[in-house]
Amino acid sequence: MPYDYKLMNKKLTINKIKRAITSAKQIAVISHQGPDGDALGSLTALAEVLQIWQKPYSLFCVTPAPETFTWLPNIAQLQTDPQIFNKYRFDLIIIIDSGSLVYAGVAELLTNLDYKYQLLNIDHHASNNGYGDINYVDIKASSTCEIIYNLIRAWQFPLNKNIATSLLNGIMTDTGMLTNPATSDHSLIIASRLMKFGANIQKITTRNMRNKSTDMLKLWGIALERLVYNPDLHSVATCLTQEDFKKLAITSDSLDGLANFLSQLKNVNFTMVLVEQPDQIIKGSLRTTLDNIDVSALAAELGGGGHRKAAGFTISGKLLFNENGINII
Repeated sequence: MPYDYKLMNKKLTINKIKRAITSAKQIAVISHQGPDGDALGSLTALAEVLQIWQKPYSLFCVTPAPETFTWLPNIAQLQTDPQIFNKYRFDLIIIIDSGSLVYAGVAELLTNLDYKYQLLNIDHHASNNGYGDINYVDIKASSTCEIIYNLIRAWQFPLNKNIATSLLNGIMTDTGMLTNPATSDHSLIIASRLMKFGANIQKITTRNMRNKSTDMLKLWGIALERLVYNPDLHSVATCLTQEDFKKLAITSDSLDGLANFLSQLKNVNFTMVLVEQPDQIIKGSLRTTLDNIDVSALAAELGGGGHRKAAGFTISGKLLFNENGINII
């Protein structure tokens, strides 16, 4: 069942989060695996806050940041080696932009820690069930970066260029450059305020949208050629295998934007993009533009999560595409 943010005392929770951070002696901030612009924007903006508050912290993700986001402030601090949890004894662990510990890729890791810690869960996904000791889950927010912005302003924390850049990057990417249904009047107001504090919207747009290489477009071409229509579900699916990536010598990071692009198809209930990862893992991305379709429910059935109109999941298997369509073996 989705975590009901309305049941929370908002002001009390905001103050509780600040006390947890300011009283912590060692903090770990974790984003979900395969981090996107919102996860990394939230992570790096919070890092800036922790620096100014002079709190010892570490940034962690089980997978590296995609090349698209390596320009963000503080991103060089991101670590992927889980040994960091043995090196430091974290008394506060903050999970950013993840509907569950499984989606974050750290469920087993945190279970096996031999020390106690407080768990802070900050997220905007409807599939989040409030797994933290402290939960700030606002499913009406366009992005987790919007939540971080609201926290910072409630704490009367001074915004700077680095924070503004990170937060605007997250809001822009999670709203499809302020075009998808997640965009609200509040997110537009926040975006304009962040620009006043130095966030460069042109740079963010260029880095996220105008970065398509010839080989990447060829990869998109393969995906478009494999579109399969399901007349019973009125849905469209496509897939890409590891062999496709090897032929073009590019990584799955190059697929940023493909799922959102396919969501523009008309007369379709929802779209699905299946991408084969190393080690026989398949990543699925679901999109819809219809108000009566909830793709997060389908993603949840497959162990994933997300929003009503944009969700994802990972399953075990290997992809095979032939004359019979898309097959998982």
